[in-house]
Amino acid sequence: MSHFIDLYCSGTVSATEAYKLCGYSAKTAGNNVWHFMKKYGIREIIEERLADSTKEVDDQIKMKSQDAFDVEYRIMTTGENEFARLKASQDIMDRAGLKPKEKIDQNIRGTVRIEMEYFDSPKEAEDDIDNESETMPE
Repeated sequence: MSHFIDLYCSGTVSATEAYKLCGYSAKTAGNNVWHFMKKYGIREIIEERLADSTKEVDDQIKMKSQDAFDVEYRIMTTGENEFARLKASQDIMDRAGLKPKEKIDQNIRGTVRIEMEYFDSPKEAEDDIDNESETMPE
Protein backbone atom coordinates (compact mmCIF):
# COMPACT_ATOMS: atom_id res chain seq x y z
CA MET A 1 0.00 0.00 0.00
CA SER A 2 2.77 2.45 0.84
CA HIS A 3 4.30 1.91 -2.63
CA PHE A 4 0.93 2.71 -4.21
CA ILE A 5 0.62 5.86 -2.10
CA ASP A 6 4.17 6.97 -2.98
CA LEU A 7 3.55 6.43 -6.69
CA TYR A 8 0.22 8.23 -6.72
CA CYS A 9 1.43 11.16 -4.60
CA SER A 10 4.45 11.62 -6.86
CA GLY A 11 2.04 13.10 -9.40
CA THR A 12 3.61 11.19 -12.29
CA VAL A 13 0.99 8.43 -12.60
CA SER A 14 -2.74 8.07 -12.19
CA ALA A 15 -4.29 5.94 -9.47
CA THR A 16 -4.97 3.20 -12.04
CA GLU A 17 -1.37 3.24 -13.26
CA ALA A 18 -0.06 3.17 -9.69
CA TYR A 19 -2.34 0.20 -9.00
CA LYS A 20 -0.92 -1.67 -11.99
CA LEU A 21 2.67 -0.80 -11.10
CA CYS A 22 2.11 -2.34 -7.68
CA GLY A 23 1.45 -5.68 -9.37
CA TYR A 24 -2.32 -5.74 -9.34
CA SER A 25 -4.24 -7.01 -12.36
CA ALA A 26 -4.22 -4.64 -15.31
CA LYS A 27 -7.55 -6.12 -16.49
CA THR A 28 -9.45 -5.12 -13.37
CA ALA A 29 -7.40 -2.06 -12.36
CA GLY A 30 -9.94 0.47 -13.62
CA ASN A 31 -12.77 -1.11 -11.64
CA ASN A 32 -10.88 -2.05 -8.50
CA VAL A 33 -8.56 0.85 -7.77
CA TRP A 34 -11.18 3.08 -6.13
CA HIS A 35 -12.56 0.20 -4.05
CA PHE A 36 -8.98 -0.61 -3.03
CA MET A 37 -8.38 2.98 -1.97
CA LYS A 38 -11.63 3.12 0.02
CA LYS A 39 -11.27 -0.28 1.67
CA TYR A 40 -7.83 0.39 3.13
CA GLY A 41 -8.35 4.08 3.95
CA ILE A 42 -5.84 5.07 1.29
CA ARG A 43 -7.88 8.06 0.13
CA GLU A 44 -7.60 9.66 3.56
CA ILE A 45 -3.85 8.96 3.73
CA ILE A 46 -3.35 10.49 0.27
CA GLU A 47 -5.46 13.55 1.13
CA GLU A 48 -3.47 14.05 4.32
CA ARG A 49 -0.14 13.68 2.52
CA LEU A 50 -1.18 16.08 -0.23
CA ALA A 51 -2.41 18.59 2.37
CA ASP A 52 0.94 18.36 4.17
CA SER A 53 2.75 18.82 0.87
CA THR A 54 0.63 21.86 0.02
CA LYS A 55 1.33 23.37 3.45
CA GLU A 56 5.07 22.86 2.94
CA VAL A 57 4.91 24.66 -0.41
CA ASP A 58 2.84 27.48 1.11
CA ASP A 59 5.37 27.85 3.93
CA GLN A 60 8.26 28.00 1.45
CA ILE A 61 6.45 30.65 -0.60
CA LYS A 62 5.83 32.72 2.52
CA MET A 63 9.51 32.51 3.47
CA LYS A 64 10.59 33.60 -0.02
CA SER A 65 8.04 36.42 -0.14
CA GLN A 66 10.12 38.38 2.38
CA ASP A 67 13.12 38.05 0.02
CA ALA A 68 10.97 39.33 -2.85
CA PHE A 69 9.81 42.28 -0.76
CA ASP A 70 13.42 43.06 0.20
CA VAL A 71 14.39 43.18 -3.49
CA GLU A 72 11.44 45.47 -4.31
CA TYR A 73 12.29 47.70 -1.36
CA ARG A 74 15.94 47.91 -2.37
CA ILE A 75 14.95 48.88 -5.92
CA MET A 76 12.47 51.43 -4.56
CA THR A 77 15.10 53.09 -2.39
CA THR A 78 18.27 52.72 -4.46
CA GLY A 79 17.09 51.99 -8.01
CA GLU A 80 19.20 53.23 -10.91
CA ASN A 81 16.50 55.51 -12.29
CA GLU A 82 13.25 57.15 -11.33
CA PHE A 83 11.13 54.77 -13.43
CA ALA A 84 12.52 51.68 -11.63
CA ARG A 85 12.01 53.28 -8.22
CA LEU A 86 8.45 54.33 -9.10
CA LYS A 87 7.57 50.89 -10.48
CA ALA A 88 8.92 49.19 -7.34
CA SER A 89 6.89 51.59 -5.17
CA GLN A 90 3.73 50.81 -7.16
CA ASP A 91 4.34 47.06 -6.88
CA ILE A 92 4.72 47.30 -3.11
CA MET A 93 1.55 49.38 -2.80
CA ASP A 94 -0.41 47.03 -5.09
CA ARG A 95 0.60 43.99 -3.06
CA ALA A 96 -0.40 45.78 0.13
CA GLY A 97 -3.92 46.13 -1.26
CA LEU A 98 -3.59 49.82 -2.03
CA LYS A 99 -3.91 49.59 -5.79
CA PRO A 100 -5.85 52.52 -7.26
CA LYS A 101 -9.36 51.84 -8.52
CA GLU A 102 -9.57 51.15 -12.24
CA LYS A 103 -11.89 53.15 -14.44
CA ILE A 104 -14.47 51.17 -16.42
CA ASP A 105 -16.14 52.65 -19.48
CA GLN A 106 -19.59 51.28 -20.37
CA ASN A 107 -21.96 52.18 -23.19
CA ILE A 108 -25.52 51.53 -22.00
CA ARG A 109 -28.84 52.59 -23.49
CA GLY A 110 -31.55 53.60 -21.09
CA THR A 111 -31.41 54.85 -17.55
CA VAL A 112 -28.81 53.56 -15.17
CA ARG A 113 -28.49 54.54 -11.53
CA ILE A 114 -25.23 53.72 -9.82
CA GLU A 115 -24.48 54.24 -6.16
CA MET A 116 -20.93 53.77 -4.97
CA GLU A 117 -19.42 53.88 -1.52
CA TYR A 118 -15.71 54.27 -0.98
CA PHE A 119 -13.93 53.00 2.06
CA ASP A 120 -10.49 53.82 3.39
CA SER A 121 -9.70 50.18 4.15
CA PRO A 122 -10.99 46.66 3.45
CA LYS A 123 -11.77 46.32 7.18
CA GLU A 124 -14.05 49.37 7.01
CA ALA A 125 -15.90 47.81 4.07
CA GLU A 126 -16.31 44.50 5.93
CA ASP A 127 -17.67 46.31 8.99
CA ASP A 128 -20.19 48.13 6.79
CA ILE A 129 -21.36 44.85 5.23
CA ASP A 130 -21.70 43.27 8.69
CA ASN A 131 -23.77 46.24 9.90
CA GLU A 132 -26.06 46.04 6.84
CA SER A 133 -26.71 42.34 7.34
CA GLU A 134 -27.69 42.99 10.98
CA THR A 135 -30.29 45.61 9.96
CA MET A 136 -31.79 43.74 6.97
CA PRO A 137 -35.23 42.15 7.49
CA GLU A 138 -35.40 38.39 7.22
